[in-house]
Amino acid sequence: MKRIFQRQKPANLLTLYPCLKTPYSISEHDDIAYLIIPRITPIERLAIRWFHQPKAHWLKLDELGRFVLTCCDGTQSVSDIQKQLIQTFGAEAEPTLPRLVKFLQILDAHHIISMSVQKSFRSS
Repeated sequence: MKRIFQRQKPANLLTLYPCLKTPYSISEHDDIAYLIIPRITPIERLAIRWFHQPKAHWLKLDELGRFVLTCCDGTQSVSDIQKQLIQTFGAEAEPTLPRLVKFLQILDAHHIISMSVQKSFRSS
């Protein structure tokens, strides 16, 4: 008898390709990088219209966060991003892998990035 529910083999995080999802973007103003999170749910649209709320959340990024998010284009794996972090920031990025993994987990939990097994290109 064939098993209906087969367990999927967990993917190795270092071989995944993170990609920033379409409604989110990175903007720089006065040499400060921001992650722009648009408010697009129906309740948020009502709050924007009736209570004059801002149309997007602007999250301030540090240099490491800006660098990682610019690398999240779907063409570089997590291990590639880690190597580039070490080359660019050196000891300032230490411990590199735990910080990178936690940052990507937070972004994935909030559906800001998608993690794919193979290379993909971001459709803008």
